[in-house]
Amino acid sequence: HPKRHLVRTSLDALERSLDPRLFVRVHRSYIVRIARVSAVRHRPGTRAETVMSCGAVLPVSRRRRSLLNEIFPATASTQRSR
Repeated sequence: HPKRHLVRTSLDALERSLDPRLFVRVHRSYIVRIARVSAVRHRPGTRAETVMSCGAVLPVSRRRRSLLNEIFPATASTQRSR
């Protein structure tokens, strides 16, 4: 299971404090470390999801999909090489 951290601040404030070269917000409820993303999968319809190296699958919001496509252009439906 992914490691969870309890933070007593808003995700907006946390997102602003993190290095955008290392972390990306994939959904209103999730900020992930870029190096831990294995793939970004596009599902039928409009859904997309982030697959983490630990196996966790997190939703990608419509608002953040284009940013993730820029960061991970080759991962759609494929695994990123390590």
